Amino acid sequence: MVWATCARILRQQHDIEDAFQATFLALARAARSIRQAVAGWLHRVALNAALKLKAGGVNPARFRVGAYGSDSAHRSELPPIAARRAEPYFGRVPSGADVVIIGDTRADIACGTCISARAVAVATGAYSVAELESCSPHAALEDLSDTNRVLEAIFAAHIS
Repeated sequence: MVWATCARILRQQHDIEDAFQATFLALARAARSIRQAVAGWLHRVALNAALKLKAGGVNPARFRVGAYGSDSAHRSELPPIAARRAEPYFGRVPSGADVVIIGDTRADIACGTCISARAVAVATGAYSVAELESCSPHAALEDLSDTNRVLEAIFAAHIS
């Protein structure tokens, strides 16, 4: 089921494998907290992983640290989880401007405040740039198509 879900959305073998692996990594991380039928949970996670890979054209294995919905049902708990996972690479738990959260919802923008993370809002979901800007992100973009603008948003102090 997981393979079929990933293959239905993705065409390249390596992309299917990445989404498949990401799904079972999510299962391993969330095994104790799953409170529903595992088959339904796996399908949802596989679908989300495949859609995100397809949309971004990015191999998630390139990111050595991160936190995902499978790590906690509470979005505000994700930045501290990711920061702790980054400690071996940084030699300390990063916070503040060292952490950038990229998201397309108000909750994404707000979730990093507990570690003073910077937020880059992207209006690729249900919210417009104006709606996301009302949450005071460090940057707000229509989409991720302009690589230079995306990099500027990630590395600059504040743009809009």
